[in-house]
Amino acid sequence: MVRRIIWIGMAGILLCLAGCATTGKPGARPRKASEVTPALAQGQAYAHYLAGIMHDQRGESSKASSELEAVCGLDPASATPLLRLIRSYVREENYEKALEMVARAQQQMPTSASLYIVEGRIRQEIKQYDGAAQAFKKAIDLNPENPFGYSALVDMQESTNDLVGATDVYEKLLVLNPDSALLQYRLGLNLIRMHDLPAARQRLEKALALDPKMERVLFFLGVSAFDANELKLAETHFRNYLTQRSTDVDAMEYLAATLGQQGQLAEAAKWIVQASQGPEAKVADALTGMVFLIENGEPKDAEKLVPPTGAPVLGTILTALAREKLGQPTLPLLQSLDGIETDLEQECSESLSRMIFLLGNERLGGWFLERVTALESKSPSKNLGLIRARTLMALDRYAEAVPVLDGVLKAFGEDYLAHYYLAQCFEELKQVKETEIHLKACLAFNPDNADLLNFLGYFYADHNMNLDEAQQLLDKALEIDPDNAFYLDSLGWLYYRRGDGPKAIELIQRALYGMENDDAMLRAHLGDAFFLGGKVDRALTEWKKAVRLDPKLKEVQEKIDKNSPPSETKANP
Repeated sequence: MVRRIIWIGMAGILLCLAGCATTGKPGARPRKASEVTPALAQGQAYAHYLAGIMHDQRGESSKASSELEAVCGLDPASATPLLRLIRSYVREENYEKALEMVARAQQQMPTSASLYIVEGRIRQEIKQYDGAAQAFKKAIDLNPENPFGYSALVDMQESTNDLVGATDVYEKLLVLNPDSALLQYRLGLNLIRMHDLPAARQRLEKALALDPKMERVLFFLGVSAFDANELKLAETHFRNYLTQRSTDVDAMEYLAATLGQQGQLAEAAKWIVQASQGPEAKVADALTGMVFLIENGEPKDAEKLVPPTGAPVLGTILTALAREKLGQPTLPLLQSLDGIETDLEQECSESLSRMIFLLGNERLGGWFLERVTALESKSPSKNLGLIRARTLMALDRYAEAVPVLDGVLKAFGEDYLAHYYLAQCFEELKQVKETEIHLKACLAFNPDNADLLNFLGYFYADHNMNLDEAQQLLDKALEIDPDNAFYLDSLGWLYYRRGDGPKAIELIQRALYGMENDDAMLRAHLGDAFFLGGKVDRALTEWKKAVRLDPKLKEVQEKIDKNSPPSETKANP
């Protein structure tokens, strides 16, 4: 089709050029210069246009751009060369020029929604996300029945972690196409990421009703039921899913957890053992399987699951519990715990926390805590004490973890992890002075640890204290890890405390774009920064997103109520 259009165009140019010459027929009138020039210019323009196409096809973007620039100079009203020139600039990554040409094209075609989508894509590429969103919204305003503007906007919102904004767009897309199983599914996943489980389940069930072949929906229905502690329903969904995707390790893991928390330990062990033997196995799977087997009276089989690497302290503790169940000596194992070389915090953050999540806080998580406490009474150990405290923290029992950690320091002397965990506990308990003391103690052990620098820097900024020291700490953390989203948010919050709204907005937005997920607290921070700069509408938008992500943010809701227009306040008492 393209080739046919080119040849038709070429024939038109040849006819035009032929008409410019004197035919020599009787009565022919010579043409004036003013009549010849436009035709010649058009011919030259088309010659440049063809040259531009050939260079483009060869991948010679720079040469193609030069030829197309000549076309646009000779024939400024022609849209097609202008659009090709925009594409050529984009290929060259000359986005500034591309945006100039887009603006020119928009002047020629002011009602073209597609041009605004192009503008939005270019701005998104150069991380001008606010401008991109405005362009996509303009495209939607121009053509509200066309899904492409919505699609472009929602893609950008998801890539920049604006889950609330993406949810609104999905709902508008579903008005246009209510029977799209894919849209229902994607909205359901978005709602799961926002922890809005009832709404997520409704969308996922609708997706499955529209397209029963979308078996992946069953997995996420199971996840949403599991997170809502509806274990029987979760079990049904995971079983149905595994009949269709029998090798999915994540589904095996979740089904095992669902069964284990219902007391069906034998079958739970079967599924978790199968998961732990797959190519995508996690250390936490093997550890969880050991707990199921020990509690189910199969300690010999539990020992076979000890992971060879990744969690030597936790593996040794569970081996001791298995041998205790068998009536075998455990003291040698317990006495070896403090001599094991390991990154205990990595064991805890990657394996212990996941294990407690799978076991469930109420039943087996509590069982593990009781057994560790009993082992510690037999043979005091620094690592046993740290594991016991970390388990209490995983169960949100911070006040109980404090005396355990104090006991570790008293019995075994100064210890980095004991101070680090105490700092976390005291922060949760809102004890400012104690948090600062233990963070300072941590930094004495490791003054170049970026996470610690950020922890203390943000702590100071959040409490509006020691801001000069906070600046030094956060600058140093960002020197170590310049793109860390949490560090950027901390520094943004510091600038907010200093009264620099624009800098705070810039940093907090960068932080949000770099997060793995949307974050209610960062949204609240961004709203505060906009409010500081007098942008009340933008502040309200961000505060509302924060509350949508976490309805427990009562202080943020109070800001919304206080600063919303009277009409909105009456409508939302």
